[in-house]
Amino acid sequence: MKALVEIANRLGNEYPAGGRIVGTTATGEKMTLDKGELDGIGVNQMCVVFVSDGGVDIPIALAAAYPKKTGTSQLDVRRWNDRDKDAKPLVKSFKADPKAFLAENKIYAVGYGMPVPPTWKQGTDDDKYRVAK
Repeated sequence: MKALVEIANRLGNEYPAGGRIVGTTATGEKMTLDKGELDGIGVNQMCVVFVSDGGVDIPIALAAAYPKKTGTSQLDVRRWNDRDKDAKPLVKSFKADPKAFLAENKIYAVGYGMPVPPTWKQGTDDDKYRVAK
């Protein structure tokens, strides 16, 4: 079972799930990702939100994903990347008017690591690899 967990994690980290941001709240603290659970987005999965700026992907935020039954996910921003000199003006512009920024720019999110199912976190180290019945 431990080998299967290792293979699943390596595969998930090698080919992370992601998608395009298609909506945002007025504050920008919540966003809508066009992919959901069936696309590989896990509950509480951390995602890097980034903007393609001149062909370079600039990470602007780290957000937690909450997939919906509709095939989309809600992203809740946990931390803004406002210390990076390339990201800082993008973050400032996004926060000033998130909806206008989204209309003018392509924003994406990709999983940062692979989410671990809650059943793997229960009990002792050996118990976390047991299949729930």
